[in-house]
Amino acid sequence: MNIFSNLTIKTKWMMFISLAVILAVVITVIFSQWTVRNILTEENEQTSSNNAKNAVDQVSLGLENYETNLLQFGQVIETILQNEQVDYLQIDKITRTLKENNKNYLSVYYMDFNTGKLHVTPQIDYEWDVRDSQTFAKLNANPNLQWMDVYLDTGVNKLMTSVIAPVFKNDELVGAVGYDIDFSTIGTIREGIEAKSSSKLMIVDPNGLIISSFIEDGDGKNIIADNSGKIEGVTDLLDTAKLEAEFKWLSDAKNGSNKIEQFEWNEVNYTGEVQVIEKNNWQIVSLVDANSYAQQLKDLTIAGWISLVIGLIIGCLIAYFMARKLVEIFNNFKKVFEKTASGDFISRFETKSNDEIADLANHYNKMLDEVRNLINQVNENSLQIQHSSNSLAIIAKENEQALNNVSNSIEEIAMNTSTQAEKMHDGSTAIHVLADGIESIELKTQQMVNDADEALVEVHSSIGKVQQLETSYANLERAFNEVMVVTGQLDGKTKSISKVTDVIAQITEQTNLLALNASIEAARAGEHGKGFAVVADEVRSLAESSKAATTNIQQIILSILEDTEQLVQVMKQTNEISEDQKSAVNTVDNAIKQLSDTLENMKVSISNTMENVSTMQQQKNVVVSSIAVVNEMTTEVTAETQEIASSIEEQTSATSEVTMHATHLNNQVEKLTESVSKFKL
Repeated sequence: MNIFSNLTIKTKWMMFISLAVILAVVITVIFSQWTVRNILTEENEQTSSNNAKNAVDQVSLGLENYETNLLQFGQVIETILQNEQVDYLQIDKITRTLKENNKNYLSVYYMDFNTGKLHVTPQIDYEWDVRDSQTFAKLNANPNLQWMDVYLDTGVNKLMTSVIAPVFKNDELVGAVGYDIDFSTIGTIREGIEAKSSSKLMIVDPNGLIISSFIEDGDGKNIIADNSGKIEGVTDLLDTAKLEAEFKWLSDAKNGSNKIEQFEWNEVNYTGEVQVIEKNNWQIVSLVDANSYAQQLKDLTIAGWISLVIGLIIGCLIAYFMARKLVEIFNNFKKVFEKTASGDFISRFETKSNDEIADLANHYNKMLDEVRNLINQVNENSLQIQHSSNSLAIIAKENEQALNNVSNSIEEIAMNTSTQAEKMHDGSTAIHVLADGIESIELKTQQMVNDADEALVEVHSSIGKVQQLETSYANLERAFNEVMVVTGQLDGKTKSISKVTDVIAQITEQTNLLALNASIEAARAGEHGKGFAVVADEVRSLAESSKAATTNIQQIILSILEDTEQLVQVMKQTNEISEDQKSAVNTVDNAIKQLSDTLENMKVSISNTMENVSTMQQQKNVVVSSIAVVNEMTTEVTAETQEIASSIEEQTSATSEVTMHATHLNNQVEKLTESVSKFKL
């Protein structure tokens, strides 16, 4: 038992498969030989039976031909006998004709039972009365066609038999017709059957006389010991004792046993079968060479042993290759197991089969997938924890940085507040300058109105005052130029105010962004940033108010710019009219009327300008009040900035503690990640 357990699995499988193949081949060979032996035995017996039946059929057919011809011969004789005068010469002629046409007839005859005379061909000296013959006795007893016993004609030294048929006249037996038949034709039939088969044939009459046989010089010999010496002129084939031993099966056939188990002749063993021709009780013996049958069995046995050896060799080869394949599969499993043991969870067991090995591989691969998924999940969790700890550290650093940024932002807010105050002061100064410009424009515009009125009076007063008109025109042109200059100055100052308001808007927007950043950082700081968030909201509200006021100022300035632009356009139109007046001086008649219309238009335009200047004066007051509000807001922002600075100091200390805990957590996660990285996934 220990020796077997120490064998390799390859050797065990080879032994197991080889033993299974040997058992299968041995059982197959034994069963095949038994089956084939039975088949050959049945085939041998069937061959003997078929050959015997074939011989019976062919011999019977030949005998039937004799019977048919004989009956026809009898009918012809009966026809002749119906005449009142019987023509015996005609009968003799018929017998000669039949004899000449069939050489197998040794003699053809008619027995006349009325006269006792024999009419026969060929002619023989026959002095006896046919009514004393055995033929007459048999036909009287049985008036039907009959076959006589076989006998040896010593005169011609031929084995023959006779077939006789009754002849009737008015239903009365009056004679018989018959043939003496040469059995050489029976031998020809036998030889033809033997030539077409492997069987040997014997044809024996009921008394044991061999009619035809494969035995050399056996025709006409007796083979039944009980009939030895009883048939005249017939000798025994063997001694009486040997006849009893060798041909006992013939006696058994008469008793109903037609199988011949063993018959030896000339050192050849035969088996066979006996068939009987019913009409004359002849026995047809069909014999098959038992040695051929034995040789077939021997060849079958040799083939079986060869098959056994070949099957064993094939089985051993199959066992070798199957065992080799199995060992290869186990080695593949071993390699995969070793890789798995070393931490490799990627290498899978691959197989192209669709059997239990494939099921085992699938289950193992499924286990690898589940373990790999588990390790991946641990790895992912550790990465998430590491990411969270890193994020926490980053957030803490960002929070600290944000606090610093808030501190810097507060400083910038303070600086921007100071800058905003300065800009507001500059804006206030610019507004006052703008107010002075507007007042100057208003005065100049009033002067233009007065001048226009005077010019209109002068135009209507006299055509002759053209020279005075030219002078007035010169004064008017100078006034237009001064207005254009003042208007340009007003436009420049207005644009300066717009730039100042843009700076104020940018400062307000930046203040709003800084307040928004401060609110975000306060939200990140959590509970510690709530006070800071309130301050940041107030700063953002002040910034929004400043932005709104700056927007109003910008809109007013834009309106002033639009009015100034309109004034410039009006002045340009007035200047163009003035130019027209210069060209119209040469045509006084038409020019006076055109000048009058122009002066009227100028008066209307100057009135519009006066209205625009009044509107600008009103908007200037609004701008001054808005700048005062912005100054107040700037002061409040400065106070709130100081409160935010104190909150930042408290938030910085809490952020340092959070950073320390995040660093410790990150170190623990790195250790876990290092352990998981040993697995190959």
